[in-house]
Amino acid sequence: MRVAMITYHRALNYGAVLQAYALQQTIKSLGNSDRDVCKLLDYKCPAIEDMGVLVHWDKRIIKDLIKYIPYSKVMESKKKRFAAFVSNHLDVQKLDNNDLKSINDYFDVFITGSDQLWNYSVCGDDDTYFLNFVEDERKKYSYAVSLGMLKSFEQYEQRIKKNLHGFSCISLRENICGEKLSTLGCAIRADIDPTLLWDTEKWEEEFLLENTEGEYILIYCVAPPRELIEIARKLATQTGLKVVFLTDLIAAKYKYHDFTIKYGQGPEDFLALIKNAQYVLTTSFHGAVFSIKFHKKFYAEIENLNGHNDRISGLLEKLDLAECTDKNFLLAKKEVTPEKWEQVDQAINSLKSDSLNYLRTVLSSEDDNV
Repeated sequence: MRVAMITYHRALNYGAVLQAYALQQTIKSLGNSDRDVCKLLDYKCPAIEDMGVLVHWDKRIIKDLIKYIPYSKVMESKKKRFAAFVSNHLDVQKLDNNDLKSINDYFDVFITGSDQLWNYSVCGDDDTYFLNFVEDERKKYSYAVSLGMLKSFEQYEQRIKKNLHGFSCISLRENICGEKLSTLGCAIRADIDPTLLWDTEKWEEEFLLENTEGEYILIYCVAPPRELIEIARKLATQTGLKVVFLTDLIAAKYKYHDFTIKYGQGPEDFLALIKNAQYVLTTSFHGAVFSIKFHKKFYAEIENLNGHNDRISGLLEKLDLAECTDKNFLLAKKEVTPEKWEQVDQAINSLKSDSLNYLRTVLSSEDDNV
């Protein structure tokens, strides 16, 4: 069986490359022989290539640019670390001039996923992630793809439905749009994020997750935080721990003098910082995921300045970890008990089992629909 995957593996985003790694490794682990192949198609989406890292400029001090760490240096460090991760850990199929049609006959199955591949506000005006280059519709599958917010889906609903016509099975990350896609006449299901498919021990075995910061509180945000900074300072006062801020925020060094700022970090650094933290404060879905996998004391801010984070709240509801969205639970120095973590792991394993069975079916269904 020759499998081709397509996703945002070229994005300078921790969750994007780690989910790509986890899904590829999982598919490879399900192979039955040495002849089985799983390749990541090295497609260059213009919108993703141009995106880089979001920079949040503080307008009050933007005129005083001399104070800033040069953005180009931050970006260069991050790009090098991400490129090294892709080179060392992802099995990539190079493409000539971004030509996807030329590899149609080589692969038996094409899987698009995971991430917000069907969200036009992310991928731009690009239908490639709907596998529009695959000639044989029986080869087309998805895994835990997100359509983004419901508002975005409704804006492009007819275009999305047209692009999904002929899929053997549609696997979504969130089932928020599942009912609206039911008219397509194919199986629709929700599956867990690929990072949850790959066991914690395997993450620790594959990557050297060394502690270079001692004892600390970690902040990692992908959306502007509402209260995280204040909570971090209160927690630091209570515990005597330093605060490490993983960010690409150019002004952070000058806005947060009391924090240790970590710029230009790669995917392995991201994992190590979460694994070795005493506390994790985050607005990030994958920040929450790896806090759960490493059984960290963490707080996920689901009501940030961008609005409500349905992805995080949905995951924590499934795992019965609502207390991890309560700042008072954290500041009271309460923590999830070992017994509760055992229940969480069991819940993840149950979700994982269902998703693995789906992938097994895909990999054994070269000629049949799921």
